[in-house]
Amino acid sequence: MRHIIIKTGLIFGLVAVCFFPIRIMAGSINSPQAAEASCNFEGQFKELASTQESNNFDYLASLMAELRIRKNLLRGVLDCSIAEAESLRASLAALKPNAPDMEFLRNRFYERIGETKDYYQVQQSRINDLGIQGTKDVAKNIKEWRLNQYASLVDGSTQLIIWTKNQELFQAAHKRFHDIEQTERASNQGGGKLI
Repeated sequence: MRHIIIKTGLIFGLVAVCFFPIRIMAGSINSPQAAEASCNFEGQFKELASTQESNNFDYLASLMAELRIRKNLLRGVLDCSIAEAESLRASLAALKPNAPDMEFLRNRFYERIGETKDYYQVQQSRINDLGIQGTKDVAKNIKEWRLNQYASLVDGSTQLIIWTKNQELFQAAHKRFHDIEQTERASNQGGGKLI
């Protein structure tokens, strides 16, 4: 669930940087409350809109303020994206698949999420060199990349995590059922009554 919240928030952040009005919801590694505080860009979006709507007579100062806000937004969105990738990698690393095929999938997802983190870090390293149009273009490219590449990776990773955890539950239920059967047989063989 946390990954879905993060994904929704980050996509919105990237869209909002491109001027699409949507409300952001985000999450991160620590807790939903901390994530919402650190990956909530609503204040920055309001500041951006205010800067764009102001009748500041110093055009250059207005452009510089807008560029500063856009760069900060992009940095923040990428920080949250990196945190999301790290959280997903940690969840994958904690898995203990009981089949070689599942271990292969876990390792593959883990590796690809690492590549995702690298991609975000490269994008982040470019921010200082961007102008206003550059920030719009990078935000648009990241948004498209997330929709076309990352979304299916998160979906597959999440499904693997759920499947693996369900297998653990099935194994525990099977063991309990087996223990109950043995107790029942022992009780029936001994002529005793079941509790």
